[in-house]
Amino acid sequence: MVWVGYNRPGGEIFLHNIGDPTPIIDGANALTNDTNVDSSPQIANGRVTWVSREVTDSVLPGNIMLYEGGNFTKLTNSATGVSTPRMSDDAVAWLEQDPGNPRNNFLYRYDFQTKSTVLAPDHIWDDPQSDGPLHVLIKFDGHDREVHIMNTAKRTDEQVTNNGTEDRFAGISGNVVVWIEGEGEASEIFMAIYTLFDPRRPGSGMGLSNPPTFSWDAIGYDNFQIQFSRNEDPGGSDRVTLPSEKPALSQTSYTPTESEWELITALGEGSSPVYWRVKGTDVLGNEDFTDVWNFTVVLADETEGGNSDSDGDGSSGPTCFISTAAESWSP
Repeated sequence: MVWVGYNRPGGEIFLHNIGDPTPIIDGANALTNDTNVDSSPQIANGRVTWVSREVTDSVLPGNIMLYEGGNFTKLTNSATGVSTPRMSDDAVAWLEQDPGNPRNNFLYRYDFQTKSTVLAPDHIWDDPQSDGPLHVLIKFDGHDREVHIMNTAKRTDEQVTNNGTEDRFAGISGNVVVWIEGEGEASEIFMAIYTLFDPRRPGSGMGLSNPPTFSWDAIGYDNFQIQFSRNEDPGGSDRVTLPSEKPALSQTSYTPTESEWELITALGEGSSPVYWRVKGTDVLGNEDFTDVWNFTVVLADETEGGNSDSDGDGSSGPTCFISTAAESWSP
C-alpha cells in the first residue's frame, strides 16, 4: 500500500508491505525524503509511481518518478508538467499538457518490459486508467469529451461514446468500463463490457501437415469448443467438435491429439479446405462464435518449398462491445 504523508512541507510518499509485522510509525515507512512536493502515488505489482515537483524559488513543473526493486528512476523531464499517473502491471501512463492548447493533453505510456516511452495516438487525451492491456481514456473531440478504449496488445482504439454531453471519470476493472455522462443533476453512470473473440492461429488459408495448436483471442468469453467442418458454415451436422466431451475449454488454445487430427484431416480429403471456428459463452451467458477460418491438409512430402505451416499465423478480427447501460448502443 502507498500513500502521501504530510510530516513535512511538500509531503512524502510512504510505502508499506501488507503482511509486514513492523508497525506503521510516522516517518519510518517514508519512501521519499526530500523537499519536493510529492503527490498522486500509484502502486502495482510492487512498483510505485508518483508526481514529484522540485522546489526552488517556486514549485517547478511535475515529473513522473518510478520506484522499482529498490531503485528510483525519473521517467520524464517535462517543461509543462505531468498529471494523472495511472499504472498497471505492464505500464504507467500519464498526461502532459499541450503547450499550444492548455485544454488538451498528450498521453504517454512507459512500458516496464521494454523500458521505453511511447506517445499515444491522436495525442489529445484525458484521465487514463488501465487494467492489463486495456486502457480507458477520455478524448476531447473538439466539442465535448468521449470515452475510448485502447487495447495495447492488439493495437486497437475503439470509441465507446459519441454524444453531445461531457463524459468524465472513466474507470476500468478487467473488461468492465464505467463512466459518468453529463454534469451536475443531469449526470448518470453508464457501464459497458469490452469483448474480443477472434481466431488467432493458424492463419487462415494455411496448409498443415501436422496437428497445430489452434488459438484465439477472447476477452469476456469462456467455455470454448472448436468446430471443424468441410462446409463453410460449420454449424451443420457434418462437423468435428473438440473437445468432444464436457467440460469445455477454459484456456484459449488447444492442440488436437493424433486421433482427433485424423478425424479433422478426413474432412479435407482431396485438398478440400477445412473450416473452423470457436464457440464460446459471453459475459451475458449467450453463445457466440468467432469468424470462420480455413486451412488445407497437405502430405508431409508436399510441405517442402510449399505454403504449409504447422503453427501458422493470423490477424485479428473486429472488436465489439456489449452495453449494459440503461439504453443499449453499438459502436
